[in-house]
Amino acid sequence: MENQAQSVQKNAKKSQQFVDYFNQNIVPRAQELESTREKFVNIVKIWSIIVAGITLVLAIAVIPPKITSVEALYAPLLVIAIGCIVGYTPVEFIRRVFSYNSKKKILPSLLSFWGKFSYIPPVNFYVAIYSAIKNKTGVAGFIQEITKDKTSNISINHAILKRLLDYNDVRYDDKIVGTFNDIKVELCELETAIVRRDSKKGTSRQTTFKGVIFSAVMNKKFKGMTAISNTHLDTNMLDHPRIGFDNFNATDILNIGKQLIQTAYDKKQLIQKNNELEKEEQEIKELPRSKEVRLEDPVFRQHFKVYSTDQIEARYILTTAFMNRILKLGEAYKWKIKAIFINNNIYILIDVRKNWFEMPFFKSSIDINNYKEFLNDFTKLLAITEVLKLNQNIGM
Repeated sequence: MENQAQSVQKNAKKSQQFVDYFNQNIVPRAQELESTREKFVNIVKIWSIIVAGITLVLAIAVIPPKITSVEALYAPLLVIAIGCIVGYTPVEFIRRVFSYNSKKKILPSLLSFWGKFSYIPPVNFYVAIYSAIKNKTGVAGFIQEITKDKTSNISINHAILKRLLDYNDVRYDDKIVGTFNDIKVELCELETAIVRRDSKKGTSRQTTFKGVIFSAVMNKKFKGMTAISNTHLDTNMLDHPRIGFDNFNATDILNIGKQLIQTAYDKKQLIQKNNELEKEEQEIKELPRSKEVRLEDPVFRQHFKVYSTDQIEARYILTTAFMNRILKLGEAYKWKIKAIFINNNIYILIDVRKNWFEMPFFKSSIDINNYKEFLNDFTKLLAITEVLKLNQNIGM
């Protein structure tokens, strides 16, 4: 992976070109943000010192003269906990808002160095508050903004994704979309989870994936479906992904309700819809089932399990050279990856739980060295198109 990434990351000529590009195109934009960033950082430092000082004084004040039991420490610990919340929330608000504005201003130009890329920012709690305050839209504006996170235009195909992951809740973050090496690619940072409700109306949330998804449209359409995973997969889930109402938002449900009301008054439409559903169900039943593919390579079998509805096609995909590339990819991301080939799409899921595509906040926005983590993440992901040679016919 490291060697393959050189063409997008470490080639000496390309690196110098990027430095020149950064100085000419990014620095002028970053300079406009730098004074704002410095003001925000100073506010954060002053606020942190004030809150820490007040919290420390109050915590000492509530400590009893004689500590006779552990319970005597509850009051000072509670004060410290409240102080942490009071100190953290405004700091995180400032950081998130600055990150949102800086990414919108800088990332489109930064990504243009590699090709036609665009950046789609997320909508979260902090950004929704900021937008409502900025636009003076109040509570209604906040609700409108926060619901955008549920109706994101991120083009994740859940019918494909749910073959690999079990979830009923999705949280989107940053998205980058564009074309590289003549391949249309999308990089989407997201988290999936199973939310359960118990009899006492309590909820629990179990994260099933948190990382980045690389998706691409390939030059070849697959006849079957082939999946690669670092863990065991349920073949029933692979063949019949559970797509439920958990993925629908309020607008979707209202539209479905309208369609049901309309068809209820049209007997022909109702019969036609029923026939279409029966036909679709029959087609699903007739589809070939996924089976585990037993490959000869012992190293590959040690790290990955392979499932496919077409054993022959799976072996065409997983040639010796291709398996070596997947192994390099797995090694680069500590083997926490899954992949699926279906129709003409490839999805690669990298379950590395960190904040991807972050911009500097506590460091200068005009220093190229402070963008190293972002550049390293982005160019490694771009290199997947070269590592897996997605723009080439894979011999099928």
